[in-house]
Amino acid sequence: MFNILDRNIPDKVKRYKNVLKNASPVLSSDGMILSDIGKMSILAGLLKLEFKEWVFCGFYRVVEPDKLEIGPYQGHVFACCNITFGKG
Repeated sequence: MFNILDRNIPDKVKRYKNVLKNASPVLSSDGMILSDIGKMSILAGLLKLEFKEWVFCGFYRVVEPDKLEIGPYQGHVFACCNITFGKG
Protein backbone atom coordinates (compact mmCIF):
# COMPACT_ATOMS: atom_id res chain seq x y z
CA MET A 1 0.00 0.00 0.00
CA PHE A 2 1.35 3.43 -0.93
CA ASN A 3 1.60 6.01 1.83
CA ILE A 4 1.76 9.60 0.60
CA LEU A 5 3.82 10.55 3.67
CA ASP A 6 6.65 8.21 2.62
CA ARG A 7 7.88 10.85 0.16
CA ASN A 8 8.76 13.10 3.10
CA ILE A 9 11.05 10.62 4.85
CA PRO A 10 14.36 11.93 3.38
CA ASP A 11 13.41 15.47 4.40
CA LYS A 12 12.51 14.34 7.93
CA VAL A 13 15.82 12.50 8.29
CA LYS A 14 17.69 15.63 7.20
CA ARG A 15 15.74 17.77 9.64
CA TYR A 16 16.30 15.40 12.58
CA LYS A 17 20.03 15.27 11.75
CA ASN A 18 20.07 19.07 11.86
CA VAL A 19 18.48 19.01 15.33
CA LEU A 20 21.05 16.47 16.53
CA LYS A 21 23.91 18.55 15.12
CA ASN A 22 22.67 21.64 16.97
CA ALA A 23 21.89 19.75 20.18
CA SER A 24 25.13 17.76 20.40
CA PRO A 25 27.28 20.49 21.98
CA VAL A 26 24.75 20.97 24.76
CA LEU A 27 23.81 17.33 25.30
CA SER A 28 27.33 15.89 25.16
CA SER A 29 29.34 15.31 28.29
CA ASP A 30 31.85 17.88 27.00
CA GLY A 31 29.16 20.54 26.79
CA MET A 32 27.47 22.55 29.49
CA ILE A 33 26.43 20.79 32.66
CA LEU A 34 22.64 20.73 32.55
CA SER A 35 19.98 18.83 34.42
CA ASP A 36 17.77 16.42 32.50
CA ILE A 37 14.98 19.02 32.54
CA GLY A 38 17.36 21.63 31.13
CA LYS A 39 18.33 19.24 28.33
CA MET A 40 14.67 18.49 27.62
CA SER A 41 13.97 22.24 27.41
CA ILE A 42 16.71 22.81 24.86
CA LEU A 43 15.74 19.77 22.82
CA ALA A 44 12.05 20.76 22.76
CA GLY A 45 13.02 24.24 21.57
CA LEU A 46 15.34 22.96 18.83
CA LEU A 47 12.75 20.46 17.61
CA LYS A 48 10.00 23.10 17.50
CA LEU A 49 12.27 25.50 15.58
CA GLU A 50 13.07 22.82 13.00
CA PHE A 51 9.52 21.46 12.72
CA LYS A 52 7.51 24.69 12.69
CA GLU A 53 4.45 22.83 11.44
CA TRP A 54 4.16 20.91 14.73
CA VAL A 55 1.50 22.20 17.09
CA PHE A 56 3.24 20.83 20.18
CA CYS A 57 6.64 19.41 20.99
CA GLY A 58 7.57 18.39 24.48
CA PHE A 59 8.10 15.84 27.17
CA TYR A 60 6.05 14.17 29.84
CA ARG A 61 7.79 12.75 32.88
CA VAL A 62 6.73 9.84 35.08
CA VAL A 63 6.09 11.38 38.51
CA GLU A 64 4.10 8.53 40.09
CA PRO A 65 3.84 4.86 39.14
CA ASP A 66 0.70 5.56 37.09
CA LYS A 67 0.95 9.26 36.28
CA LEU A 68 2.71 11.48 33.75
CA GLU A 69 3.26 15.19 34.33
CA ILE A 70 4.02 17.79 31.69
CA GLY A 71 7.68 18.64 31.36
CA PRO A 72 9.39 21.16 29.14
CA TYR A 73 7.49 21.89 25.93
CA GLN A 74 7.04 24.36 23.10
CA GLY A 75 3.81 25.08 21.33
CA HIS A 76 0.79 27.26 20.84
CA VAL A 77 -1.52 25.06 22.87
CA PHE A 78 -2.03 24.51 26.56
CA ALA A 79 -0.89 20.94 27.14
CA CYS A 80 -2.55 18.46 29.49
CA CYS A 81 -0.82 18.88 32.83
CA ASN A 82 -1.23 15.29 33.98
CA ILE A 83 -2.01 12.06 32.16
CA THR A 84 -2.89 8.86 33.97
CA PHE A 85 -1.39 5.76 32.34
CA GLY A 86 -3.92 4.14 30.04
CA LYS A 87 -6.06 7.28 29.85
CA GLY A 88 -4.20 9.47 27.36
